[in-house]
Amino acid sequence: AARQKMRDLQAAADRRAFAVVALDNRNKGKRTTEAVIARYEEVTRLDPGNNGDWITLARLYTDIGKSEQAIAAAQRAQETARNPLQKAYALIQIGQSFTSQGDTPNALMLFDEALREIGKADAAANDVLDVLGNIQILRGDALMRSNKPALAAYIAGADAKRKLIEFAPDAAKARFNLANALRQLGQGQRFEDDDAGSKASMMEAIAIMDKLIAEEPANTSYRRFKASLLLQPIIREGDSAKAITLSDTVIADLAPVAAADGNHAYTLVLLLRAYSIKGSYLTDEEQYDLAVEALMRAKQVGATLLEKAPEVLHHYSWVRSNYVSLTDVLNRTERFSEALMSCEEAKAVVLDSIERNKAKTGIRLRNEYFHSWFRYECGLSLVGLGRAPDARQEFLAAFATMDGLLARGESDEDFVGLQGTLLVELAELKEPGFTWSRAIAFMEAAPQAYPEPPDFADMLEYARDNAKRDGEILP
Repeated sequence: AARQKMRDLQAAADRRAFAVVALDNRNKGKRTTEAVIARYEEVTRLDPGNNGDWITLARLYTDIGKSEQAIAAAQRAQETARNPLQKAYALIQIGQSFTSQGDTPNALMLFDEALREIGKADAAANDVLDVLGNIQILRGDALMRSNKPALAAYIAGADAKRKLIEFAPDAAKARFNLANALRQLGQGQRFEDDDAGSKASMMEAIAIMDKLIAEEPANTSYRRFKASLLLQPIIREGDSAKAITLSDTVIADLAPVAAADGNHAYTLVLLLRAYSIKGSYLTDEEQYDLAVEALMRAKQVGATLLEKAPEVLHHYSWVRSNYVSLTDVLNRTERFSEALMSCEEAKAVVLDSIERNKAKTGIRLRNEYFHSWFRYECGLSLVGLGRAPDARQEFLAAFATMDGLLARGESDEDFVGLQGTLLVELAELKEPGFTWSRAIAFMEAAPQAYPEPPDFADMLEYARDNAKRDGEILP
């Protein structure tokens, strides 16, 4: 047994060397993530006691959206940790996996625990500073998702990364990590309404990435990260032409990367977002055919993403958001058959998300709203196709769901807005019990009944005009 263990350890060392090379080649677009995972799985089978192998494997599983496997690998990393630094690494990986599943409270708890562990290590060591910065950035993300003050954590994370630059100003890893910290700091500044600070942080990060890419053009991690910066709202908003150009830049850069490593979930997310952002801005510019083309491409990428990585919660959010834009423009341009098909697909995506997140109340409520939203869009498509009875059923089902949500005290502006819209649509179809008076009464009462009601001014004017047309006597 002892001899076999020695043989396994030697074999693991040999295979680890090949795995490290494969990982580097993956970052240059020459290997797929799954191929690298297979190598590290073999290494950990032969030598299950190496903490670094488990950390790397957990990260790789995260890259392809395999949250459960990532958590299992990170837990093995925690078991094999021999010092506070290694324990902190493991806790970070477990926390990130919880984040991808939408479990922000537990993720924040783990990041706080990692912060306590790293406090036991030598604060002046470079690797400790690096991990400290990572923890603070991840804490900032979790705090912001929880609607809690996050800027102090982001600033602490960026400060730690800047200190690393002082020790190694030319080190590519240190500069890349600083760019990442600046991106997250920029998001935190945006959350705090500091748009000028946010844009400055993002532009500094872009400048860093431009230099890194010039030094190593084949590095796909760099290219993905720069794409994530170019898609930030603060960089593109208020300028449709710039937003479309930036989206095209991301698409041109990442489409070959996705073709070479089709299981890398983050590449697919960025491509989906780029196509979807492009489609939305083209819609604003009333370039509807081009908008539909871009949104359809986003839909295709989204289908691949959910097929490859269905465990990650925010993947459903990006896919769902694109369907909102797609069904809207298809109905707006009277492509009702295509709109109806897209609505039905969207409802299936939302139902799948509901099924996968049964225990997460906030996520379930939001998904119920979106399921009702797509029922509403289906109803519009059916009206356009001359299928009024079927449209009524969609509108009534959506109304019943939203009525239940509002009765339970859910007063989100979107929820209230959709309910007012459904009342108007049902009055338009002359559904028994749904009069213009009822729709008007709901919208007029909204400012007193709900803390943040939508602006119903235009819809109220429309409802009053129709009530007058139909001879309804208003109170």
